[in-house]
Order: sequence, then structure tokens, then C-alpha cells
Amino acid sequence: MRALARPAPAPAIAASEDELTDAQARTALAEARAPLARLVDAQDAVIAAWTALERSLAAAGVTRHPSRTTFEFVVEVLAALDLDRAALDDLAALYRRALFDPEPLTEEDRAVAMTSLDRLTAGLEATAAARVSGERARDNGAADGGHGRDVGPMVGARPRDDSPPTGERARDLGSAGGARIRDEDDGSAGA
Repeated sequence: MRALARPAPAPAIAASEDELTDAQARTALAEARAPLARLVDAQDAVIAAWTALERSLAAAGVTRHPSRTTFEFVVEVLAALDLDRAALDDLAALYRRALFDPEPLTEEDRAVAMTSLDRLTAGLEATAAARVSGERARDNGAADGGHGRDVGPMVGARPRDDSPPTGERARDLGSAGGARIRDEDDGSAGA
């Protein structure tokens, strides 16, 4: 009876892909690049690069849902960062080819993998920079009451033109920088 009355423990929920920070993603991409530059065999290098991504994401604390393969896990986590999807697809396709295609990968494939990682890294940097500038703009807007830095038209200002407002005459003071003195148009003031 006690077991029935006690609330069930919350089920273990996989961490959201959004939990990967920009710094963790940057580290994962850098770690994936290392085997591509270090290993002699292009096929081994692409496989090692992909497994480095898997390890880095796991080390970052992002958990994989049990129904997902490690391949799906990496794709979903990196795709959630809103990076260059074509670059991610190219890298994933090379990994699949390295695992299952009887034709070995070439140096051209290694170059495509490195370019894909470069594009993913550049996309990550651009997204982070856009997020930071958006936060700054939002913070600046909040600091001045949400009005931004634009003060808009001045209250009571009139456009500057050469004609005085109705009911007034203006006389020029010469070299006083274009200043004018306004007299009420009652006929008593001289020009």
C-alpha cells in the first residue's frame, strides 16, 4: 500500500539538445578536426572525426535518448544549433560512406570533411555573434525605457525655414550665426 501511495519517481528524461553551449560546440568541432589533420588514412580520419564529435557531446553532458543511434544523436544535437545544415549533411554522409561503402574514402573526401567542419564552425561563430549583438541591442533598449537611442522629434520644435510663423516677423541680426529676433506682428516693431 505504501508503494502505491508514494509518488512514482520522475522518469529519466534525456537532456535537451539545446543544452549544448556555444563553447562546448566549438570544442566538439575542434576535437573532430584533429583526427582529420593527424591520421594518414582518410577513411580512418573521417570515422575518428565523427566519433570525436560523439565523445565531445557526451562529455558536454548532453545525453542521448536510448532510441537514437549515436549517428542520429550527433546530427540532432548539431542541427539544433541552427548551423549550416548542408555542411552537417556532407559530414554525416562521409561518415556513413566510411562505415558502409566498400569504396575507400580519398583525400578529396578528407578535404570535404575539413571544409564541412570549417563551415560548421563559421556558422557557430556567426550565430553566437548575432546572439550577442541581439542581447546588446535588447539591453540598450531596456536601459533607456525601451525607447532605444532615438529621441525622435523635439516637442515644440518647428521646421526651420525662412518664413516666420503666422503673426510674427523676423529680422536678421547679421553675423550672429543666422539668429533671428521675432516681433509680434502688431505693426510697432521695425525690421
